[in-house]
Amino acid sequence: MEIPITALFTGLLTLWYLRITVPIFKEWQKENVSLGAGDDSSTKLYRFVRTHANFTEYITLSLFIMALLEWHGLNDIYLYIIGLSLLIGRILHAKGINNSVTTWHIIGTTLTLWPLGIGAFFLIYIWVLQTWLL
Repeated sequence: MEIPITALFTGLLTLWYLRITVPIFKEWQKENVSLGAGDDSSTKLYRFVRTHANFTEYITLSLFIMALLEWHGLNDIYLYIIGLSLLIGRILHAKGINNSVTTWHIIGTTLTLWPLGIGAFFLIYIWVLQTWLL
């Protein structure tokens, strides 16, 4: 079975991932740091590195859940809502952290966590249906 909606959002999120990676390289060069965020956790570089790492921590599992839901035949509209929530959430999260806008950071985090919770619920529901009711 194909998973074109997950493929679309994987592509879009990968482009965003590349976009948030570039500032790290620029700051590394500017700050003469070759790895990580340097010694000061209050720097712009630290915020860029944490934004990047946080993206990686959440999006991998989110896209895996999304792919499983699509593979199991979840209605396309729900998949688009999940994908858009992840994309918008990650953009707002990065903008919020890197520009010190707490509201964007909180909304971005919420829009990222919501699909994880809903996705987990749907996967458990699918398991119950397939294991116990069918």
